[in-house]
Amino acid sequence: MSSPSPQTWRSAWYPRKQKPVVLHVLPVLWHLLGCINSSGTASHGGAPDLRQATVMLVSPLYDLMGQGLMEKASAEPSMTQRQIQLLHTLVEG
Repeated sequence: MSSPSPQTWRSAWYPRKQKPVVLHVLPVLWHLLGCINSSGTASHGGAPDLRQATVMLVSPLYDLMGQGLMEKASAEPSMTQRQIQLLHTLVEG
């Protein structure tokens, strides 16, 4: 018997555990998106690989949440249009 794929496991897990993602993970993502300037590098003197770290968070979150991630971002009052566009760019890869 083979074990379920990570995608299957995440898809089964997320519907039951949305609250921790919304309360703890999404605020971190919103903060990271705010720390990346328009050229894609860290603003405020952050680490140069901040964009890569953000991509590493966005990819599995989008796999998990699908379009819901973009909907949450659009509904978040603290998100700017630039941050939403950056998220869209990161999701598209």
